[in-house]
Order: sequence, then structure tokens, then C-alpha cells
Amino acid sequence: MAKFSTHILDEELARRRGEGEALRHAVLAQALSALQELPQRIPFEEACLSGSVVKPHRVHPDVAFLGLSDEHFFEAMAFLSARRGRDADVVQLERVPFAERIKREGIRWTKPS
Repeated sequence: MAKFSTHILDEELARRRGEGEALRHAVLAQALSALQELPQRIPFEEACLSGSVVKPHRVHPDVAFLGLSDEHFFEAMAFLSARRGRDADVVQLERVPFAERIKREGIRWTKPS
């Protein structure tokens, strides 16, 4: 069987990985910026970015909240969705059985004092 070079494909895949990682960092920065504004509107104790955005080359963030009341749940989701320009996935840590995993693997955010 003849051997052939895959350098063009390899270069393109590396370029796409780099673009994906840059996009992931931009999405993380956008999410963290939105979280900076959110406590002025909605009370909660802390938040954790989780989901695929915490893994390299992935860009969909989930936001898990500690201390977010049912009353403010949809308001938080709407605010984050508007800031992102796409739907935001929001969960209340008190209500999910995998809260410890989210805290362990996610990017924790706490309100500035």
C-alpha cells in the first residue's frame, strides 16, 4: 500500500482546535462577565460553570447556582440567555444529585465581597 502525507489534514485539524479553544475562552469570559452583573439583579450565593465548556475545545456552558430561589430561577435563565445570545442551561445545585461533581469539575464563581 502506498504511503501518503496527511500534513494538510493535520494542519487543518490543528487550526480548528485552536479556533475552538479561542471560542471556548471567549464564551467563558462572557459567562463570567454575566455572572458579575447578575447579583445586582438576582440573589444567589455562588455559581459554578460546568458542562462541556470546562473541557478543552467545547463551548456550551451550563450554570449551576447555589442559593438561587425558585422565584428567581427563570429570571436568571433569561438574563444569562440574553447576555449569551443563546439559551442558557441553569440548574439549582440543591436540586441535582450530582452537585458534588459539578462543584469538583466545574469552574466555581463567588460574588466579590
